[in-house]
Amino acid sequence: MFFRTYTLHLAKYLKIEISEMKKWILLVVVLCSNFFAKADGVDSLLAVLAKGKADTTAVNCLNKLSYMQAGKDSAQTLLNATKAYHLAVKISFTKGICEALYNLASFEEDYKYDFKAAEKYYLKGIELAQKSNLLFVEGAGMLGYSYNLKNQNRHKESLIINKKMVAIFTKLNDTAKLTKAYNKLGNNYKNLNQPERAIEALLTSLDLAKKLKDTSDIGSAYVNIGVVYDGSGDYDQALKNYISAIEYLKAGSNTNFLAITYGNIGAAYISLYEYAKAIPYLQKALNIHEAHKEIADIAFVLNNLSTANNYLQNYAEAIKSSTRSVALAKSINDIELIAHGYLSLGVSYQGLKKASLAKLNFAMAEKMIDSVNNTSYTMQVYAKIADFYAVNKNYEPAFNYYHKLIMMRDTIFNTEKHLQIATLQTKYETVEKEKALAKSQSDILQKVVQIQQKNNLLIASGLGILVIALAGFLFWRSAELRRLKEKIEKEKIASEAQDKMHEEKMRISRELHDSIGAQLTFINSSLEHLSPNNAQEIADTKTMTMNTIRELRSIVWLINKEEFFVDELAGKLRDLMKPLQNYKPKIDIISKGKENLKLNANIASNLFRIIQEATNNTIKYAQANSLNILIDTSDVSTLVLHIQDDGIGFVHNDNNMSFGLKNIASRVANVGGQYSIKSKVGSGTRIEISIPIV
Repeated sequence: MFFRTYTLHLAKYLKIEISEMKKWILLVVVLCSNFFAKADGVDSLLAVLAKGKADTTAVNCLNKLSYMQAGKDSAQTLLNATKAYHLAVKISFTKGICEALYNLASFEEDYKYDFKAAEKYYLKGIELAQKSNLLFVEGAGMLGYSYNLKNQNRHKESLIINKKMVAIFTKLNDTAKLTKAYNKLGNNYKNLNQPERAIEALLTSLDLAKKLKDTSDIGSAYVNIGVVYDGSGDYDQALKNYISAIEYLKAGSNTNFLAITYGNIGAAYISLYEYAKAIPYLQKALNIHEAHKEIADIAFVLNNLSTANNYLQNYAEAIKSSTRSVALAKSINDIELIAHGYLSLGVSYQGLKKASLAKLNFAMAEKMIDSVNNTSYTMQVYAKIADFYAVNKNYEPAFNYYHKLIMMRDTIFNTEKHLQIATLQTKYETVEKEKALAKSQSDILQKVVQIQQKNNLLIASGLGILVIALAGFLFWRSAELRRLKEKIEKEKIASEAQDKMHEEKMRISRELHDSIGAQLTFINSSLEHLSPNNAQEIADTKTMTMNTIRELRSIVWLINKEEFFVDELAGKLRDLMKPLQNYKPKIDIISKGKENLKLNANIASNLFRIIQEATNNTIKYAQANSLNILIDTSDVSTLVLHIQDDGIGFVHNDNNMSFGLKNIASRVANVGGQYSIKSKVGSGTRIEISIPIV
């Protein structure tokens, strides 16, 4: 379903960020005049304006009124911003002109969703502030402009603006504004799929906010850190940061931000398959959005409630939420939300075994989603429709939708990997080319020796013409050697690229073959022989399917990253083992030592699979009550892995190992490590593996 997109929906930071931008504009106005220390309310501002003075105070009042009436009275918001602009121009009040332009930009974004028109206002205000050397006013405008670019999906341009903003407030030594600037810089890196840099910037923002004891900025930093982990699939860490944010957000006045955080907590619980825990948080989010009459947000939370209730088989509640969501989404013509609602209705009716109603709603969802360019939504619609047809044993359309889904997913994967592969092709070569290079270099040396011998004979034969000929020959040979050297270097670069690309393909192939291949084969076989009256077979097939999905997520997570923190890897392993915690053995995964130590993709992938293979062996054969896994990085040059169970043990023989142990041995060898297995009948098994990491 669409629950994961909650943090990316319109309220999902568009409204948050615009709201924050308005706060910055307000700060600019305050610094421009001491007046607002005395007149904060609308009535006070109107009373000042009633005096009829055409001065800077009047401009400040009009700008502040425009800000304060935003979201309440669109006509007054526009009128006051326009009046402020014309009066500021008339009296040549540069700060006032810039502030009015920013308020006009905010109006275009808030009420007309015209980001291009807003961009023009921002650029005009920023340019004027730069010419007048008004650094703070320039920074405030850049803040709004960076959001504007983000909302146009121009993230690289937004990043440039955010970096300039950080430089401005560093120069001004303004810690409060620098806190916000780093927060937005982190969001920008997140949008550019650079999670490590995003976390670094957001942690800087969090540290500055804690020094200032600014509860609003502390909460904002925690939320955005959670969003980064959310996008990386680490829902436990995302949940931890969202919950940390709540106590700080409750102390502030931004209830909309609080509502969205409640919604994110609910969505994280859905991702962790803890649907009952999700509902209270989603309900809290809904109550706040209802109070603010935020239609898009209400519709989105209703859809997430429907998702949770569908998984809990509370189909009547799910239908109630989805039906209302569709009606609200239609009132604001939000196609994606309408499609989401219809898809949820389809799932509900499928659960109630009302096939005709399910089919009708799935068709409506597909019709809606075809009119927008959102690959993520489209893939989810195809997946649910394919599942519907498969459950109803209508295999031809089920296959067609699965095929569409796979093709779309492959296209995304290939696009993401294309740049990496193209880069690799300029740097690396294969072993065979290395051998050819060595032989070529040897041949060149032999030729040089032969040439030198000939030169000596020529010198001995004469002085005049022979000296001239020798000089010409040496010049030609030097050029020839340079040409050969350049050719060899080019061959080396191209060949290294092929080698690295081959290694990457083999790694991906091995990951898919070792885990997903076998599970899909089991599911396929189960479906071919599945009896509709055998509840156990159906349950087993469903369990295997869920495990396959979880396994596929872990593979995508492993493939998409180039380096891993040790504690991050341990967290992912715990997440993978969660479905097994209700059975024996009890699995305990601990990381010790330098938890912030980084592992490259090859080591992390093999370590992940070694632990997974050892766990499977223990579950299948050991009859153990407990399984303890320790990842020790106390020595920064060597990672030591200890795996120990209290099972029945076995007689170990290096010459007659099982397939699982052979697989572990192969993966240890692949990373240049060493391992030992100690087991005794009746005394359990202990595996110890050491892997060099420097």
